[in-house]
Amino acid sequence: MFGLTKQLVVFLSTMLLTVPAHAWNERAHKLIGHLAYRHLTEDERDRVHAILKQHPHYEAYLSVGRPATADPREWAFMTASYWPDWVRKAQNFQGDAQAHWRYKFNRPNWHYVNFPYRAGQTEFEITVPVQGPDEPNVLQQLSLGEEVIRGTGPDAGMAEDVSAEQNRAVRVCWLFHLTEDIHQPLHAATLINDGRLTDGDRGGNLLAVKHNAESEPVNLHSYWDSVLGVSTDYQSITKLADELLANPSLARDELTELAEMRSYRTWAQESYELAVKEVYIEGDLPVTLWVDKDEQDRAYRERVPTLASEYNERASEIGRRRVVVASYRLAEKLRELIE
Repeated sequence: MFGLTKQLVVFLSTMLLTVPAHAWNERAHKLIGHLAYRHLTEDERDRVHAILKQHPHYEAYLSVGRPATADPREWAFMTASYWPDWVRKAQNFQGDAQAHWRYKFNRPNWHYVNFPYRAGQTEFEITVPVQGPDEPNVLQQLSLGEEVIRGTGPDAGMAEDVSAEQNRAVRVCWLFHLTEDIHQPLHAATLINDGRLTDGDRGGNLLAVKHNAESEPVNLHSYWDSVLGVSTDYQSITKLADELLANPSLARDELTELAEMRSYRTWAQESYELAVKEVYIEGDLPVTLWVDKDEQDRAYRERVPTLASEYNERASEIGRRRVVVASYRLAEKLRELIE
């Protein structure tokens, strides 16, 4: 169903290199942070919060907008989860981002790792990512972040004019966010098509789908970011958290992924396999190439395929399981690293 020319594909790929690829939306990130908070003891919450209070953006963002019914620690867990997306550089910003009080913390390449998938392949063990083994990626930064949080290693990604104490809090935010990111399937895979997507689909960012016949096209990555909804209202998020924790199929003992504290690479392997089998349907997912909304016309909208209701239901089911799994793993990592 690819109907665009190779030249246009090259143009789109170049254009989208400047567009940040988010993982999970604000609702999902804050949901995972909230769930992790609920998995910890009072003492553990206090210790994590004590570190977060040293964050250079604690007053500017982490503590801002707290509902009256939210505990300050709980709210900091939720905002810490989303903070690395909050510091992304605005597309229309013209100044020196590295000198900006907010954007100097932006690290767009840290959020994902692109392990290649080609339709028809039969081996699904992750090997070398498309961006190269030495380029910054989510797996690299999770491992490095552990060292920084423990105080056992230097931080090459440290922003200027930030103290070691502040940087530790920054790295705790990245631990929240990247643990959450790596559980979104499209942050561990990229679909490669030798005729049209020689460098991959950038985790679904170059593919277009429609949720239903009446909806506007979205890129596949954005679709998966939002499988749990879009509301960022505190009450809505906590209500969903209650539902997830009350679901017997999502009880900790039912989550076989949690049988042991597995490595970051294993988390990526899980997401990669979900991307192959559930997102791309082993190459059978009907898609067309993404065109920016400003350029969409009626013919293009009609050409973009509509996802089957079964696909939508399965995506929601996978999203729910992945956020719960991520929350337990995040809580365990916090318990392990912050003594």
